Amino acid sequence: MMPRSFIVLLVAVGCCARAMMLVDGGDGIIETAAIDRDGLEVELNNAAKKSGRDFEVLPLCYSPTAAIVLGVGRDGKPGRKNKDDNRNGVIDDRGELGAVGSDDRCAGPLDDGYDLMLNDPNSFAISTGTYVVCQAGKTPDRYLSDRWGWFVADPD
Repeated sequence: MMPRSFIVLLVAVGCCARAMMLVDGGDGIIETAAIDRDGLEVELNNAAKKSGRDFEVLPLCYSPTAAIVLGVGRDGKPGRKNKDDNRNGVIDDRGELGAVGSDDRCAGPLDDGYDLMLNDPNSFAISTGTYVVCQAGKTPDRYLSDRWGWFVADPD
């Protein structure tokens, strides 16, 4: 059990940290720089060029119909290979997809192997609605950089 003095110290440190956030930011929210929607892709691509490294910036739009797919992993079998994960008497049946401890995986349109999983009869869609690369003429509401991660465009 923790000593009472240690717990009191943790609470005091937490209160001090919160007070400092309120004094610095006024509302405790850390401000981030906003770049207007039209300039974000340009800024990201300019930063990519300046860095001298080759990486990609993808403009993304939300698609309510794009599927998130659950499929087999590297072993090519649903669940754990050669195990009856769901205890129904059948080894490696489709009902074992996503079993705990398996190498099965979920994938979306931006993930490697998505198209193969989407067309695999052993895979199935577990949900719909995710981000996809924008079609020409669409205004992206976020961007994905393989170096810096996600950037959300300012809606104004």
